[in-house]
Amino acid sequence: MSFDYISDIYGKFRKNKVTRFSNVEAKAIGLIKSFVDGTIDNKSFIEQFMEVREEYVKLSTINGEHVIDQDTPLWIGRFLGFKFMKWYKVQQIKQQFEDDLVHHPERITDDIHEVQNKIKELEEEFLDVCKTVLRELEK
Repeated sequence: MSFDYISDIYGKFRKNKVTRFSNVEAKAIGLIKSFVDGTIDNKSFIEQFMEVREEYVKLSTINGEHVIDQDTPLWIGRFLGFKFMKWYKVQQIKQQFEDDLVHHPERITDDIHEVQNKIKELEEEFLDVCKTVLRELEK
């Protein structure tokens, strides 16, 4: 038995193969494409990608254990763990920041522009990651 799939982040070995993850992977790709194209807002993207996350975890869990096998789209796990959840937290901070601007301006400090620039930088970084994922999946 070969374990080459362990290093197959983007699914070269799974190309055109229907697996238990096929539907959730197609949904994830579609959502990322919509996000990159700007046809889905952040809130909808978050809600729907949380559904992808839930389904991915469910499909990856066998007898209470997280299992990685030749059918597992590793890129989804990496994307969720290393990029999406970080971006999601940035979105929560951004929302709190915007709420404070409107409802509690006294909470806003002098470093407002620094915070706004950092949020923008992290959002651009996430968009670049999404574009990279799509490019890698097309190979």
